[in-house]
Amino acid sequence: MKKHNGMRPQDIVVLLKIISIGDNKWRNIDIANAIEISPSEVSEALNRCKIARLIDVGAGTFYQENKQ
Repeated sequence: MKKHNGMRPQDIVVLLKIISIGDNKWRNIDIANAIEISPSEVSEALNRCKIARLIDVGAGTFYQENKQ
């Protein structure tokens, strides 16, 4: 796994786009086309978000705190 040097601005844009899609299925290429960045940038953004424990890419879900 690559070294993690912190989040980048496009990571937040990728996360916001995924949130806007809701429960619909998506692929990296769909996100890339929608926000006009390369698929590899989307992949790297998702990897950084996974390392930061903001998403679980394998499950396609976001980590959420339990609200009790």
